[in-house]
Amino acid sequence: MRLFAALPFAIFISLSPYAYSQSKAPASESIETKGATAEKGDVYLENNLGEIYAIGRGVPQDYAEAVRWFRKAADGGYARAQLNLGMSYVRGQGVMIDYGEAVKWFRKLADRGFAPGQTNLGIAYSTGRGVSRDIDEALKWFRLAADAGNAVAQFNLGLAYKQGEGVPQDISEAKKWFGLAAEQEMEPAKRELAVLSGDGFGGGAYRIGGGVSAPNVLSKVAPEYSNEARAARLEGTVVLSLVVDQQGRPQNLKVVRSLGLGLDTKAIEAAEKWSFKPGMKDGKPVPVMASIEINFKLASDVDSKLTPDPRNVPNSEHSQTNDFKQRVRAVGGDAASQLILGLRYAKGQGVPQDYKEAARLIRKAAEKELPRAQFILGVMYARGQGLTRDYSEATDWWRKAANAGDVDAQYELGIAYAQSRGVSRDDAEAAKWFRKATEAYRKAADKGDAGAQATLGNIYAKGQGVTQDYAEAAGWWRKAADAGNPGAQYSLGLAYSQGQGVAQNLVFAHMWLTLSAAIPGETQELRAKERFNIAQQLTPEQLAESQRLAVEWKPSSRK
Repeated sequence: MRLFAALPFAIFISLSPYAYSQSKAPASESIETKGATAEKGDVYLENNLGEIYAIGRGVPQDYAEAVRWFRKAADGGYARAQLNLGMSYVRGQGVMIDYGEAVKWFRKLADRGFAPGQTNLGIAYSTGRGVSRDIDEALKWFRLAADAGNAVAQFNLGLAYKQGEGVPQDISEAKKWFGLAAEQEMEPAKRELAVLSGDGFGGGAYRIGGGVSAPNVLSKVAPEYSNEARAARLEGTVVLSLVVDQQGRPQNLKVVRSLGLGLDTKAIEAAEKWSFKPGMKDGKPVPVMASIEINFKLASDVDSKLTPDPRNVPNSEHSQTNDFKQRVRAVGGDAASQLILGLRYAKGQGVPQDYKEAARLIRKAAEKELPRAQFILGVMYARGQGLTRDYSEATDWWRKAANAGDVDAQYELGIAYAQSRGVSRDDAEAAKWFRKATEAYRKAADKGDAGAQATLGNIYAKGQGVTQDYAEAAGWWRKAADAGNPGAQYSLGLAYSQGQGVAQNLVFAHMWLTLSAAIPGETQELRAKERFNIAQQLTPEQLAESQRLAVEWKPSSRK
């Protein structure tokens, strides 16, 4: 569910961090006395003692001991202890991270009408942690908790109505829920309410539309890189909200989409130097709310499905953008040159991005029996890029390329037969093509081909023509990730987050997702969102350690 996975408050909540009450126990009471009393079965004191160990108040901090006491009180039915125990499983404090176990305790609370438990159960359903993702079930629990006055549930319900996620879009209803959360001094709710009310930045800034024109950029200043982001080779886009005042100056800049590692600050510093033509209303300049994107890109490129394979396209790495057209004309329709130029149009490299022109050129190369062009034309049909999406047409081109030995086409054809995409399902045919692809990928992977290693990891993770083996998958992903392959880094990050094929480790998960999210490409936003989701589960110390590892990482290092 896209909405809640990216929210600032789509994170499991506890009560104020172990802010235990001492109303039942005088301040002078010793830890030993509390412990003795707790051992007799007083659930309040059992939980109290767990919170003392969790925060290290008067004793060395000991999460394992905290969990021991939380569990005693939770088993005794004490709601706060059940919440603390569930959060221990979310945070991995004193126990291994286990969202399924956390959900078990949140559900006990939710069924009893305990609003924080209902909110956390809603978050679990909205993010798919510990349960299958289910927006309707998430909204059910958010509504129950919101009706009981829980501010986080009210805020998430407001976002659902604002964006029409799981419910019809209803700005009035969104404002109602944001308003209730704002009354409890929830700052994000105040900001959302202010924006929807049209005065979110002070001074009565207008929203674009209804007779209000958008500001126009007059001049930009390129952002600088932070040392940390440069070392981590972090790339991407920071989105800022702002108000352009009557003089065309940017005011009240806020980060809407973050990259981290110091780039958010650099983005704001650059945007503060931009100048605008102010928005207009009734012929007069007025302050207008807007958003801008600040792009960070290092001098690097990234391979994708639409990148020519140098084994199949002669000398493609030596082609230059400024002579592509002359090159195509000079050779009178050379297939390799047509493919290279087509790929440039597909990626907008040196020419305006134009999928229709890309498809036209790549088709010419494919019709000349160039296997890589046939494979890529199939990809474009499958994605609907410059062509009407047509899986049957895609599989026809993949079959031509597969029969000519293109390993990626063999793999895609196996998927097509396994999933009935453009062809009738045929497990035997799928297995045949998976087997051919696996043999070829393994040969290339053994020679150090990172792309082949990454795909071989996917094959073992999904059990495509081989016995499913997460450990084997993780081993191949690690090889490719060490070489800098962003897809493998992403898969390995997910493996660490879920404990599939490797021991669960959220610090390593966040590190690999950070490295993956730094590489531009079609899935960069998805990779960045997964990194954000993991970050919400880390302590500040764990987050700092992950960022240190990302900064220090070098290709071919092992983690």
